[in-house]
Amino acid sequence: MTFALSTVSFGSTLFDFAARAQRLGFRHAALDASLDEASVAVLSASVLGAGLETILLEAPCPRPRNLGGERPPYLASADREERLAAAKDFEATVATATRLGAKLVVVRLGVLDVQHHYAETLRAYARRTLDDEARERLVAARRQLSGRALDLARFGLEPVLERAAAAGVTVGLVNRPRWFEIASAAEVAMLLDELRGAPLAPFYDAAAAHVRAELGLGPGRPAVELERAAGAFLTDAAGLRGGLPWGTGEVGNDGRAEVLAKLPAEAPRVLRSAIATDEEILAAMV
Repeated sequence: MTFALSTVSFGSTLFDFAARAQRLGFRHAALDASLDEASVAVLSASVLGAGLETILLEAPCPRPRNLGGERPPYLASADREERLAAAKDFEATVATATRLGAKLVVVRLGVLDVQHHYAETLRAYARRTLDDEARERLVAARRQLSGRALDLARFGLEPVLERAAAAGVTVGLVNRPRWFEIASAAEVAMLLDELRGAPLAPFYDAAAAHVRAELGLGPGRPAVELERAAGAFLTDAAGLRGGLPWGTGEVGNDGRAEVLAKLPAEAPRVLRSAIATDEEILAAMV
């Protein structure tokens, strides 16, 4: 079983990451999408110097310049120029992955441009007024948008899958917590079937799946999500709060054995929490 430490879990400073990973017994590292070009350069050198193998990158890595506090462009955007910008960022990520020997790039495709009222949903959950009828309306609304979500996913994936195949890199589609994000678990299963043979696989985020289920919006998740996963983020959650160290919330305690058992043996397990202590990281690997 392969465990990797994400640069999200860098410790006291980002540039202590390699030393921390080495101290905790890791042999593999995962670079996250918050790293700019300078950070990637310094981390790459320190990771290699510590004898760590970079196993995956989260796109975009490096983070594009001049974004400020804005999000990176989405691959699954209705705007053609945004898709082109996201594809360019993906190219840079694949180039970095190739240079570091990583064979997996994890992507977040985007969101549906709809009135989602997510803040109201969260407030209703907190006040315990999110009843079954409200959940059913959300599920029905999302299903009606599935065709649109799949079209946007196809538009975004077409150019990057060709580039990934040429580089020998697998694209990991990570599941997301919010109902209006692309793609849903069912849509990922459909894309895998439709694009059979392409370098495409699910990438399982345990905390995101928990949050969606906690809202009552993620029942009946397809088995392929775990069984064909290229890897998993072992991040925990309690209620709707994600980002917890694995084993300290409601997933790593209640569903830990099930999640780990269903993942392919060769799929890397990435410990990814900004607040995890050394002790919590070590306990997660037991």
